[in-house]
Amino acid sequence: MTAGNEPRSQKNSMPATLRALVVEDNPGDARLMQEALRDARTVRFDVTHAPSLATAIDCLDTGSYDIVLCDLSLPDSSGLETVNRLKATAPGLPLIVLTGSNDEETGLAAMQAGAQDFMVKGICDGDSLARGIRYAMERHRLQAALETARLAEIATKDDFLSHVSHELRSPLTTIYQFVTIILDGLSGPISEEQREYLEITLRSVNQLRRMIGDLLDVTRASNGKMRIQRETLNLADTVATAVRAMAESAKEAGIELTADVASAPTVSGDDARIRQVVTNLLDNAIKFTQRGGTITVTAGILPESDGAALVTVTDTGAGMETEDVERMFERLYQAPDATEASRRGLGLGLHICHEIVSLHGGRIWCESTPGNGASISFTVPASAATENEAASEGGSAMAQTAASGGDT
Repeated sequence: MTAGNEPRSQKNSMPATLRALVVEDNPGDARLMQEALRDARTVRFDVTHAPSLATAIDCLDTGSYDIVLCDLSLPDSSGLETVNRLKATAPGLPLIVLTGSNDEETGLAAMQAGAQDFMVKGICDGDSLARGIRYAMERHRLQAALETARLAEIATKDDFLSHVSHELRSPLTTIYQFVTIILDGLSGPISEEQREYLEITLRSVNQLRRMIGDLLDVTRASNGKMRIQRETLNLADTVATAVRAMAESAKEAGIELTADVASAPTVSGDDARIRQVVTNLLDNAIKFTQRGGTITVTAGILPESDGAALVTVTDTGAGMETEDVERMFERLYQAPDATEASRRGLGLGLHICHEIVSLHGGRIWCESTPGNGASISFTVPASAATENEAASEGGSAMAQTAASGGDT
């Protein structure tokens, strides 16, 4: 939003004269709207008429307004596309949608897309119209204040989490170092029972280290400080490395882990971060898959693309309800009916996956139904070498991997 289209009512108190931009291609409807606004006794209006969306955008780029009233059926735009383009041009301005008498459903959809209200054309007098505009402006002001407060609260929490995470790393590193010294026998011989206890301790320490890493990644993502180092990489090797790292965890859980990545292309991305995504997805799948189940990882070329990659992790777990599927990439979200075993961690792994994939310019999504497992897929852009040829060769890769004992 440019400085010119910040509503004056947000800068100071409600101005004596409100500048209204009426976007309406029908000359008769536009004239009636202007006359109704001029007839308002409670507030004065300075009205600008724009007969098209393009004209309205020009007005918003060069002028200062307090409210936009817009018909959704314009010569160069229609429906929710009009709302989206106006909100993108002037996100700080309240918007009222003008609808026909039988178009209430569209008006409600427009409000869900960001409009503050909708009005039926031709049925409001000047005072009613002015009152509706003032209410819409106040509603927009309150929404903006709430959003500002919400972002400030998130920033405070993120600063706190970042500070705590950094402070926890030092003592945890010390614990890790001394436990490994004892396990390696550098401080003297230990019994098998002592070794068992120390290995349990070490697993817990590593779990805490991963949690702290997740907290730091989330705060970096929230602050816009998460970075990726792009390189041309062999996706098959990247995915295979992540699968090998999780093979022992799957085996301990009694789950068969297999991978087919032979057709994975060369992509442009951050090797460590993409491995982190695959590792997080596998960790999530292991949590929600019962003993005796299977997890399959596939990687290949995204159909009808310029060589972009598609990676999918599929499990035979309990599956998820639609609401859980829609919210699973939210920060700290955990399914309300999740088992105790599946609640290990902070509910940040999938959110971090979403942030990393977004930074790569890809997308991530899930397909699942209760009782039928889940399938989470993400895309990675093609490398410059494959953009024009949609390469199907992935270099060296493993065709089939069994976590129960086969080499990966």
